[in-house]
Amino acid sequence: MDGLTFLDHLRANPYHAGLPVTVVTAKDLTPQENRVFVRRGVELARQSGKFFFVNTLFEVAFEEGADGAHLTSGQDLGVARNARERLQGSETLIGKSVHTLQEAETSEKEGAEYLLLGPIFDPLSKVSHTSPLGTSILREVVERVKAPVFAIGGVEEPDFEEIVKTGACGVAGITWVHREVTKQLAG
Repeated sequence: MDGLTFLDHLRANPYHAGLPVTVVTAKDLTPQENRVFVRRGVELARQSGKFFFVNTLFEVAFEEGADGAHLTSGQDLGVARNARERLQGSETLIGKSVHTLQEAETSEKEGAEYLLLGPIFDPLSKVSHTSPLGTSILREVVERVKAPVFAIGGVEEPDFEEIVKTGACGVAGITWVHREVTKQLAG
């Protein structure tokens, strides 16, 4: 990952780049390293008044007091909700990645408190095996569900205005955020 440690990215990303929320995924770390990483992210978020969400590792998110736990489209919301109740009550939000209107509606019925819909455009950080949804599908999902919907997949700054017009609550970006963080760390 470009010679920077996960903690380097964590220090720069949400807390100095002006981002209100960071969702982290650290698939290459051991379970213990992930726990340390999440714990530090939660501490930095509290110090800066920002929000810290954890992707996939929902039990770690709950145990360490993260603001949110983000599930992949294949993870079970019921299992995550039960784990949240067992481990800490209802403090941590639970969201889910979705790729269709049907997935969005089902996830909302199952208790997702926010949705991440994509890919809206061709992803910039990886090869996609699905066609981009486009902003018309994004608009339809926003109109059909009550949960907040965020756009992801190939989103660049010039796309923000078009996405805002759909009624989406925001955007998630890997490539453009990484680019900005790298600039800040280099400067």
